[in-house]
Amino acid sequence: MTLVSWMFLAAMAIAQDIPEGLEEGSTAKNVKVEEGQTVDSLAGDYGVLPSEVRAWNDLAEDGELSAGDKIVIWMAPMAVPEEEPEEKEPKEKKPPGEQKERSGVSPFVGLQFGPAIPLSPLGVAPAPRLEIGVELPVWERRIRIFAAGSFARPVATGEGKDQRLPGNGGWTYELRQQEWTLAIGPTLRLPGVAGPFIPEFSLAPEIYLLQSKIEGAAGKNDFGLSEEQYTRIGVYIAAGGAFELGPGELTVNISMATSGLNGVVTGKASTAALTPMVGYRFVF
Repeated sequence: MTLVSWMFLAAMAIAQDIPEGLEEGSTAKNVKVEEGQTVDSLAGDYGVLPSEVRAWNDLAEDGELSAGDKIVIWMAPMAVPEEEPEEKEPKEKKPPGEQKERSGVSPFVGLQFGPAIPLSPLGVAPAPRLEIGVELPVWERRIRIFAAGSFARPVATGEGKDQRLPGNGGWTYELRQQEWTLAIGPTLRLPGVAGPFIPEFSLAPEIYLLQSKIEGAAGKNDFGLSEEQYTRIGVYIAAGGAFELGPGELTVNISMATSGLNGVVTGKASTAALTPMVGYRFVF
């Protein structure tokens, strides 16, 4: 083809309508034939049919191309690449020991278990403890108000001799002490000062509902059962902390609670005891 023919063909490609069967937005590409290229090879290079190349350029079925010829190949509109999804910013990790975000007053309920270790002749006894309360939305949520109840049944036994008693003067006794307690007061929490561990400190008055049962004997003589019930006010002090775990907290602490017994049968005595505990607390 001469230069004039090429210019005419290019002008026609620009001006003509899109050939029938092509997508809207298809464009004409002017191609210069190189040595060795054929209709079939060009069609393969551009992803079209040889028959389409011949139709677009008015080439006979047996027509061949020569190096330097100018032809038009229609190109389908390029697909717009899909936008890559925006990368989600990773959730900011909560520093160890920082409390979960909560709003307003948050109630909680927990259960703890541990042995009450009396600081008196009374024996060690299991002391389960149930607590309920609320976390206040003040002072960075460091204050909680709790109410906690517990039960323990320590036992004390003893023996001795008194020459005034008949026989060999020997005597024995058994004291079964039942203690129901209720403490109501504040807990101070210090998140962020000990990594994932959140220290807690509690101080509260504690009400004791006490029942003492004493049986004794001297030789073959049974003294029978002596029983009395009374109420005392004591003090509850606890130190420990919590690890946030699941929907709540794993708790560990040790408490010191004391109140005077001073019953008619027991005489001047005390309920003082240390109680190490572990438990779980649900926070809502």
